Amino acid sequence: MITDDHLPQSLAPNTPVVIIAPGYGQTALDAITLSYYLAYHRLRILRYDHTNHLGLSDGELQQTTLRSMQADLLKVVEFVQHTWPTAPLI
Repeated sequence: MITDDHLPQSLAPNTPVVIIAPGYGQTALDAITLSYYLAYHRLRILRYDHTNHLGLSDGELQQTTLRSMQADLLKVVEFVQHTWPTAPLI
C-alpha cells in the first residue's frame, strides 16, 4: 500500500516526487510529519510499508529481508516512473 501525500490542488505532472521508505521496525505512519511538511512545500510524497513488515503490510515480520525491502523500494520507483514519467524522483 502506498500513501500519496500532496496539497489538495492538482500538481503539475513534473512535480518532484519524494519516496520515503520506512526503516526497519518503522511504518509509513512514522514519516507522516516529514511527509506533510514536504507536501506543504508543493512536493508529491509517497510513503509505504514494506511487505512482510509492520504497518499495513502482508505477511510476518520474521520473513523480512533486506532483499525484499529493496524489491519493495524498486516497485515504488517503477510505479513513479510509470505514473509520472516527467517528474524528478527524489
